[in-house]
Amino acid sequence: MDSSTESGIAVAFIIAAILGAFIYFLSTFVAFKRQHEYRWVIFGINFIAGATIIGWLVAFIWAVFPRERSLADPVLGNPIGTGNRNAGHTIGEVNANIIRSNPEPYSASSSVPSLEAIERLAALLERKVITEEEFARKKAELLKKV
Repeated sequence: MDSSTESGIAVAFIIAAILGAFIYFLSTFVAFKRQHEYRWVIFGINFIAGATIIGWLVAFIWAVFPRERSLADPVLGNPIGTGNRNAGHTIGEVNANIIRSNPEPYSASSSVPSLEAIERLAALLERKVITEEEFARKKAELLKKV
């Protein structure tokens, strides 16, 4: 091999290394360019786990995901989440919606007659959602109201 061939190979190797490093740290560049609030965490994931396809994808998706939304929003039922939110906000909101949509059948504000409320309690007891003690206590509360 002559020196011009060797220098050409060296230049090609350097260009390939620079291009590879750019692609490898693309999510870090995006996160810093967007002033992402978790840019250093994204860099850490990119640096440590970026060699795996999954690690690289996690870092990249996090870097390009809209900053005003939580990563958990689409997964937990808030696909258009707005404002400065995080996963804790979303999880709390989902839990509140579950409580709102499934009120206890034996709540004081319920207009269900006592007999129907006791039947619902019995169904919960059969499905092992509540214990025998809870059933007895709530049944006694309902019978006192009558």
